[in-house]
Amino acid sequence: MKFDIGNFFITDFCKENSLHCKFRRQIANDEAFLKFGFYHISDQLIEASDKIQLIPNNSYIIENKQGDLIGYLRLGDLNFVGTIKMEYGIHRDFRGEGYAYPLLGEITEYILKNMKDVKQIRGDISIDNRKSIIVAEKVGYVNCGRNDHNLDYRYTSNNKTK
Repeated sequence: MKFDIGNFFITDFCKENSLHCKFRRQIANDEAFLKFGFYHISDQLIEASDKIQLIPNNSYIIENKQGDLIGYLRLGDLNFVGTIKMEYGIHRDFRGEGYAYPLLGEITEYILKNMKDVKQIRGDISIDNRKSIIVAEKVGYVNCGRNDHNLDYRYTSNNKTK
């Protein structure tokens, strides 16, 4: 499936697509991804879903409108109060190109509008990842405290984007 979220697409991983496989290898071996805890990308980007919407406990590839594979999205469990955990990262070839802020904003808006029962998005950000902290706060995520070496950032539909 391919979901148009504005300036980007969220798409299922396809193991028959050589570009998807190459992309998965690159991000799974990217030192920055590994530094900030993305250890299981190869295990998570494995199969396309047959669903017509984003689903919890699934991983996706993010494309720009030109068809470039620019990032990775992982949705975790959706708990009983409507909080879903989200992880995302941008491929090394596209970092510093101005994608982070619009991408996080569009993913956030899309999830809250289109995923049934989601009321809040939670992201753990490494205390050492200043750029991600700045982007999350700019989008409207709120720091809810520290959890080990991560900060617990959350976004609800009540948060106002800046």
